[in-house]
Amino acid sequence: MQRLGNLCLSFPGATPATSTAKYPTVVYNATGTYDVTLVVTDSGVSDTVTKQAYISSTVGGIIPLVEDFEAASFPDSWTCAHSTGGSSCWGITDDASAQGQGTYCMHFNNFDNDVQGERDEQWLGKLDLSNVVPDMCYFDVAYAPYGGQYSDTLAVLVSTDCGSTWTELYVQGGTALSTAPGQSTYFIPTASQWRTDFVDLSSYAGEPELIIAFQNRGHFGNVIYVDNINVEGPNGIDDLVSSATLNVFPNPATELSTLVASGLPVGRVTLRVLNAQGQVVYSDQVRSTGGGLSLALPTATLSNGTYVLQLTAVSARLTRKVVVMR
Repeated sequence: MQRLGNLCLSFPGATPATSTAKYPTVVYNATGTYDVTLVVTDSGVSDTVTKQAYISSTVGGIIPLVEDFEAASFPDSWTCAHSTGGSSCWGITDDASAQGQGTYCMHFNNFDNDVQGERDEQWLGKLDLSNVVPDMCYFDVAYAPYGGQYSDTLAVLVSTDCGSTWTELYVQGGTALSTAPGQSTYFIPTASQWRTDFVDLSSYAGEPELIIAFQNRGHFGNVIYVDNINVEGPNGIDDLVSSATLNVFPNPATELSTLVASGLPVGRVTLRVLNAQGQVVYSDQVRSTGGGLSLALPTATLSNGTYVLQLTAVSARLTRKVVVMR
């Protein structure tokens, strides 16, 4: 066996600037493209290799982040990654789009690809939350289980150290992930076979570099679809009608709260209340006449905690966080 000598890596412009660690972590304080140099010394003889423009440091994006994939491609700052050494990636498809609106979404095709339990991620571009208090990351998901041992899982992870370590905020698989009845054929969701889930990002306020990753854990089951990824600030509204507004009072709520919306288009309006696990705990449907809308929320039936209200109309989707506290 050939013995390797002493290794030293040089990272000009980073902190630390040099390292002898096998897997070093360094931080660049300025955006740009940087060289990396490796020096190997053995028995007093050194050999040097320099990779020019090997590392690129970019500034973090700001919120709100809204991605509906209608450009038919991933943003340039997004990255395909494999935490367990796999090689498959998320892709863009025109098979379906959330709620039947639009043409494209991202998907992972577990029906045709057996990744044998590998974990493959789509990293969103890093977010700079230094001076921001984030609220929620919302996303639309669709999945129909194949059945038996062929069950797939979707996870949402976050990292504050450039992907060195991750925290799981959301893990749903099999029937818990499903939005449609199980089927043993290639799943293409209809407009009604989607739901909106979310993860709470409020504890990451002040983080200069936050990376969100959508992870597929595939077991040769069926296709997982994800669309309309939105990262919002407090009391965010994701609306397609710029004049639409949504308010809830009192908030925090005790026995009863009132939801007041305005600027909604004419037509059916669906109200859903989701708990911190993304489960629907209350739903209702009314008809908007195009003016204001006022609905009573039976918060007396809800346990103490944080909930998300979703009000969905033909061309608008509004969200608001409400806290139940007694």
